[in-house]
Amino acid sequence: MANKSDATLYVSSRTFAGCWMAAFMAHSICASFLFGLTGLYYFMCHPLLTYYNKLLHSSLGFRLRVVGFGFTLIGIGHVLEMAKMVRESIRMGEWAFEAAPDPSRLHPAELHVPASVTSAGRTEDSSSTTGVVAKSPSTASPWRRVVRTLKMWKTRVFDRRHGLLGVENERLYDVYAVRELLEAASQTLQMYNCSQLIAQPWINNMFLVLMVANCWSTPLLQHVLHRSPEALRVLCLTTDFVLDAGLNMLIPLVIFVPFWQSFNNQLYQFKLDDMIDPQFFVNMIRENRMVFAMSAIDFISKLIPQHGLLKELKAIKRLIAKQPSFSMAGSDDTKAQEMYTKSTAEPPQSKVGISKMRRLLQGIFIIWGIVILVIHVRAATMAQQDHVGACQQPLRPWFATRFACSSFEFNCYTMGQVDTVRGEDLLGLDSNSLAALVISHCPALVMPPEIQRFTNLLRLLVYNSTVVSWEREAALTNAVHKELSCILIVRVNMTGLPPGLLEPLPATLQDIQISKSNLSSLPSDLHLHWSARSVVFLEYCEFHEFPPALLQLEVDTLSLIGNHLEAPMPSFKSYPYAFLSFAVSGNSNFTAWPDAGAIGDLSRLRILSFEDTGVTELPAWMLTDAFRSQTQVFAAGTPFCEDSAKAATFPVACTQRDPLRNGRYPLDITTRRMALPS
Repeated sequence: MANKSDATLYVSSRTFAGCWMAAFMAHSICASFLFGLTGLYYFMCHPLLTYYNKLLHSSLGFRLRVVGFGFTLIGIGHVLEMAKMVRESIRMGEWAFEAAPDPSRLHPAELHVPASVTSAGRTEDSSSTTGVVAKSPSTASPWRRVVRTLKMWKTRVFDRRHGLLGVENERLYDVYAVRELLEAASQTLQMYNCSQLIAQPWINNMFLVLMVANCWSTPLLQHVLHRSPEALRVLCLTTDFVLDAGLNMLIPLVIFVPFWQSFNNQLYQFKLDDMIDPQFFVNMIRENRMVFAMSAIDFISKLIPQHGLLKELKAIKRLIAKQPSFSMAGSDDTKAQEMYTKSTAEPPQSKVGISKMRRLLQGIFIIWGIVILVIHVRAATMAQQDHVGACQQPLRPWFATRFACSSFEFNCYTMGQVDTVRGEDLLGLDSNSLAALVISHCPALVMPPEIQRFTNLLRLLVYNSTVVSWEREAALTNAVHKELSCILIVRVNMTGLPPGLLEPLPATLQDIQISKSNLSSLPSDLHLHWSARSVVFLEYCEFHEFPPALLQLEVDTLSLIGNHLEAPMPSFKSYPYAFLSFAVSGNSNFTAWPDAGAIGDLSRLRILSFEDTGVTELPAWMLTDAFRSQTQVFAAGTPFCEDSAKAATFPVACTQRDPLRNGRYPLDITTRRMALPS
């Protein structure tokens, strides 16, 4: 029988079965997402993913592996709830969320009667049945007083009926509205950041739909169901759960899946066609920052909504019950049915009436949704009206005063066969929006100082150009370009590094890739300007000896493919770091590796490639079991592998081919994509 003040929504047996299955599926989806997220965080800490880990610029770095288990704990909570649902359903022989409460063990607040009132209506000392006199508060130990105080506050805050956050509290709607206001404020900030950083319209549009739905659903439900508080409570919580799941699970999932499909699990890298695409590169970094935690605070902000989803599901289940069955008319159960119908169908009008404060909050939600919708539509309209042809990927920031572009390509040939990009060509772009800048086909490039306006630049590509001047006024510096991750110099005429690349480079810079250039030397003090880098490619240049300056750099992946290196290779004994990958393929005059006494630390080396070189012998350190078990060696096309007797000592190195033997940088792909129109 339902208590007159009971807030439970009673449904038919068939409806309850549907609710049970929906709740079970919701728990399983949440658990699967959380366990998958933990695995993804763990995977990101693989040594061969160091480059991508650093691209995220997460302050957690390789601690992602540890903090990711926080999602596992919440996932276990969902699994335990599923197990409880199955166990109780089997035990009771019918669909059940949890065990029916034992009245003899309920807390007085849950019984809704004074603690000192017995079933016979008499007042008794609860200690009289045991013969033990309860201690008065003044004689209780400090520890007991602390425990009693904590229990009291727990009841006041979390008790199902009397607690401020209880699902049956008569102030639930007001508490719910305040929580929705806080969520709306947080989501508005996230949506604003999305408009600033995320170029793909569908992500922003999905965010808009969920945001506006969140603003309008609460007042709509309260208006339609204000005479049915039981249904209102359940639907408010259910709607909140669905919207929160959309924001915290669906959006990250649809963002991540396309990148996962482009990822090669064998090579531990994305498809080269995608990585060379400026739009893909920018989206990969910016969008995945919404998936991974960028800091401890960001991790907590991602963990709390997941815990909230678990709490919401548990609250929804506590508010739904199967409608009691009653026997023949005229029996006592008939009177019970009348009481049940009256209590559930005719709630007191005073409790379902909407207060002035509630109406005010409803108005705020409606106006809030309208404002967000208007701002979003205005930004999208302005982006279409002000479109610039050289912009490859426009943005739609809410309050930008200049044209916002995420990826901009200045092609000197298509821009009227000019010699170089000028400052005025870049002044029309919003300084906070540009993330990828491509300068191509410029016969006399003078890098303009205006490049220092773009503080959020992630990637710079200079292609098929002759550098006439790149002075310090146009330098890429740590003080200005705090987001820069990648510098690509491809098919560029420059005999030495220009001053603009010899200032202290940004600490966030992960890779410097130079391919097909007449660069032949590096300054001896290069380590003072280029600090730790994940990737350094100097491919198809004019180096005849291994640049000694590279031995002062902390580099994970180093490639000198396609140069003119000659033996002897310098001693690596003094090199204070350890490569993850080292490639010198295509250097036909390179004939020998240093011996064990000059090679240094090999503990991190995972890939060593020297295909199509003149190497005739492998040093002893390369033939050890420990080295061969941890490192992939590619030596095909060398005199060593052409000698069958020698090749038999390390057959794998001679039979497997390096899929990137022609260059770590995809020169052919870039040449095809950047070709001038015929």
